[in-house]
Amino acid sequence: MPAETMLFPALPEPLRALYRLWADRDRPARADFPFAVLKPWLGHLALLDCAGGGFRFRLCGTELIPRFTREATGLGVGALAPDLRRGVEPVLEDARGHGRPACANARVDFEARCIEYCDLALPLFDGHGAVAELLFGSYAVRQVRP
Repeated sequence: MPAETMLFPALPEPLRALYRLWADRDRPARADFPFAVLKPWLGHLALLDCAGGGFRFRLCGTELIPRFTREATGLGVGALAPDLRRGVEPVLEDARGHGRPACANARVDFEARCIEYCDLALPLFDGHGAVAELLFGSYAVRQVRP
């Protein structure tokens, strides 16, 4: 059984493939993932800086705009609505704090529907072995009744 299946059995296939790409490297850095390599996931990815104890969206894919209800590039995670922030912060904190991938499911309630997302946070390391950034992937996995 592949490692990502044992670690994260509920990952949708696109996030499994992203995890495998990350896992092929030892303590990967941002430079290990050029634009061309990330192209299959770009709309569903965010790159977050981990400076100053918080998280700031350096880049946020277009498919994440509905998830966060707005363009998040340049914003701190703290600028998200409280319910959205509560759905994202734990997986980011886990990945940064432990220096390993973290996965979680989050439900987002919209006016007429509720969507469940599967999130994967992958730490990216600086030259000193510290987590400097996170690669965050998120895919809608199902729509449920609110």
